[in-house]
Amino acid sequence: MKVTLPRVLGLGVAATGLALSAGAFFESVMERRDRQRFPAPGQFVDVGGGRLLHAVLDGTDKPGPLVVLESGMGCPLEVWTWVRRKVAEFAPVLCYERAGVGRSDPPDEPLSAALATRDLKTLLTALGMPGPYVLAGHSYGGLLIRHFAHQHPEDVAGLVFLDSSHPDQLDRSHRQRMGLHFVEQDLRTSITKATFGVMRLTADAALMRIAGLPEPERSVAMAQYHRRSVSAGTYAELRAWLENVEAAVRATTAPPGCPVAVLTATASSDDDPMHMELQRELAALGRGGVHEIEESGHVELIAEEIHAAKVAHVIEKVARLSELEDET
Repeated sequence: MKVTLPRVLGLGVAATGLALSAGAFFESVMERRDRQRFPAPGQFVDVGGGRLLHAVLDGTDKPGPLVVLESGMGCPLEVWTWVRRKVAEFAPVLCYERAGVGRSDPPDEPLSAALATRDLKTLLTALGMPGPYVLAGHSYGGLLIRHFAHQHPEDVAGLVFLDSSHPDQLDRSHRQRMGLHFVEQDLRTSITKATFGVMRLTADAALMRIAGLPEPERSVAMAQYHRRSVSAGTYAELRAWLENVEAAVRATTAPPGCPVAVLTATASSDDDPMHMELQRELAALGRGGVHEIEESGHVELIAEEIHAAKVAHVIEKVARLSELEDET
C-alpha cells in the first residue's frame, strides 16, 4: 500500500478520534463508579423548577443563629469539613453547593448574584431554618453573601469575609487583572481535560490544594473535581463574576448595625499588594470592623485543620456580637 500524506493524516485523525472516544468512555465509567463509592452526604432540596441543591446541615442541637457557609468559586462543600465541624460545636451550620456546582443541578438561566441570593433564600425556607443568619463567605462566596445581606437585611445577623473577593479588585489590582487571562485559560483547559478523563489522571489533592482535608472527604472532593460538569460550573461562575456579579455587588452595603469580620490569608496579601487594602475596606462595611490575619494560603484557610479553629473563632465572635445586639 502506497503511503501518502493524506493517508497518514487520515490515520492520525482517526487515531485521535478513537483516543478521545476512549477517554470520554473511560470518564463516564469512572464517574458512575464514583457515584456508587461516594453517595452524596446530607440532602437534596428542591428550589423550584425541578432543580435540586445539595446541602449538609449540622449542629442543629445548638442555639442559633444559623451559620451559612458560602463557598468559593466552583468548590464542593467538602472543602468546609474542618470548619463545619468546629462551628457545629457552638451553632447550627449549613454548607451547600450552588446551582451548577458539585452535585447541585445546573440552573435554567444565566448565573447571577440575584439567582444565588434567590436560591439560598429558597433553600433556607425549605429547610425550615428561620433567620437571622450569620453568613460566612470564602473568596467569591464573599461577594454573594454581601448581595444576600443587601437584599434581605432582616435575615442577616452578621457577615464574615474569609479572604473574600472584593467587587473592585480587578479595577484596582494590577496583579489580579494580569492573572485573569491565565485563570480563564486554565478553566477552559480543565473542561477539556475532564471531558476525556485526563483530569482524573493528572490532578491530585495537593494540586487542588485540598490535601489537608480528612478522608473520606478528600477523596469525595477529588471525585467532584474530576468531573467535567464541575469544571464547566466553575467557568460559568467566573463568567458570571465578570459579567454581572461584580456590578451587582459594588453598590451594596451591610445592614445597619450588622457585625462584620474579615479573616485574611497572608499568602494572598503577599501575592497582591492591593489585597490587604481591599480586605480592610470589607471590614469597614459594618459594626465592629474585626480584621484578623492568618498565616495561610487562600484555599488552605478553610481546607486545613490547623486553620479551622481560627476561622470558627472569627465566626463565633460575629455570632456573639449579633446576640448582644439583639439583647440591646
